[in-house]
Amino acid sequence: MIAAPPIVHDPIPFGTRRIAETRAYAVRHYGLHRARLIAPKVIVEHMTENSSFSATFNTFAPDVADPELHELPATCAHFVIDPGGRIHQLVSLRWICRHTVGLNWTAIGIEHVGFSEAGVLGVVGLATGAVSGAVLSVALVDVLSGVFDPPPEVVAVPWGYLVTLVSVIAVALLAVGAAGVVLARRPATPVLREM
Repeated sequence: MIAAPPIVHDPIPFGTRRIAETRAYAVRHYGLHRARLIAPKVIVEHMTENSSFSATFNTFAPDVADPELHELPATCAHFVIDPGGRIHQLVSLRWICRHTVGLNWTAIGIEHVGFSEAGVLGVVGLATGAVSGAVLSVALVDVLSGVFDPPPEVVAVPWGYLVTLVSVIAVALLAVGAAGVVLARRPATPVLREM
């Protein structure tokens, strides 16, 4: 059985006033007379468009009207995943959290600290690749020790291959990032209708 990842509990203020505002929001937008998140069916993931957990926490903690719709409660997310991969829980899963138009009543909100999916995936992918490559290199040296007589004087690094590989990865990440920006500019309603 796989163990659940550790979760750091960093609750934002979510007292009786914010719960009442959440209930009023649910009545206005969904016709639901509750602030409780009951049997969520959707997980909504966003990028924070900032570089730190503290900046994200400081965005969600104050209960102020949002700049787009000018409504209360303030926006929030149930979880934030910081650049180090730590999971922070900001709001109990008992409560509706305002993080996505139209689905708050049935969705768990997760924010990934970063500026783009391509950037986050690129950093994680490169880090994972570097660790995997290092482990594989050590294993290969162990396996091949004694095969070559005499052993090589120095380890040969295929710089041309590595530069080409990193260049291809960079171009792919830029292409994915650019496609994401173009797709993000499409109005949400037609995209949802296409699904």
